[in-house]
Amino acid sequence: MGSVDLWNIFEKSGSIEDYLNYTACTEEKQVQERGGGGEVAYGSSTGDSAWNGFVGDAGGGK
Repeated sequence: MGSVDLWNIFEKSGSIEDYLNYTACTEEKQVQERGGGGEVAYGSSTGDSAWNGFVGDAGGGK
């Protein structure tokens, strides 16, 4: 069943479960188009993201 079919089902039902089925299908398709092996990549190697993943200690009330 394609993403258009799942969207049409959601439009008719309004069910959150149908919406989640639609989003799961579209995310799976995006991962396949990126050539990923099941892992979702955040950011890219082209430098479009300034976040390097570091999370520092902000003091936290010390």
